[in-house]
Amino acid sequence: MTRQVLFNGAVLIRAGGASKVDASAFQSLGAGGVGVVGLIGEADAGEPNVAKLFRTPQAMVEEYKSGPLADAADLAFRPMNDPRVPGGATAVVAVKVNTSVQGTLTLQESTNDTIKLLAREYGVHTNKITAALATSGSGKILTLKYDDGVSAVEEVSPVLGGTAEFTL
Repeated sequence: MTRQVLFNGAVLIRAGGASKVDASAFQSLGAGGVGVVGLIGEADAGEPNVAKLFRTPQAMVEEYKSGPLADAADLAFRPMNDPRVPGGATAVVAVKVNTSVQGTLTLQESTNDTIKLLAREYGVHTNKITAALATSGSGKILTLKYDDGVSAVEEVSPVLGGTAEFTL
C-alpha cells in the first residue's frame, strides 16, 4: 500500500506494504465435530476392527466393496430428509466388525526359491488374484492377474534375481 505525505508543499509518495491478519479461523469449537456420523457394521471387504475416516461415499464403497457398511455410505452422506443429519454427513467414521482375512499365496519352485504374496486388501475378492513364477535367463519373472468378471488386469515384473555379483 502506498503512503502519501505532504512535505514542504509537495506530496511525497512512498511505496510500502501493509498486512491484515484474519483470526476468524482461531475461533474455538466444541469438542465434537458437526456432521460426523459413526457407523458399525459388516462388509465384504476392508480391514476388520479398525476405525476409518471417510469424506466421500465413493471412498467408503471402494474400501468395503459391498454389504451393509457399503450400502450405508450413500445414506449417510445424502440422507434426503433425515432431521438428525441435516444436509448429510461431512465425514463418516466406520468400523467393520465381521472377520475377514487377507489373501495369501506362496510360490515355490524349489526349497530355496520361495515367494510369499500377501494382498493389501481384506475379503474374498482377494482370492481372484492369481500369480505365476517363470524362469527367464538367470532370473525369474512374476506375473500377477486379477479378474473380477468385469475387468481384468495383468502385471508382469521385470526379471527378478539373476547372476550373483560376487561370491563370499
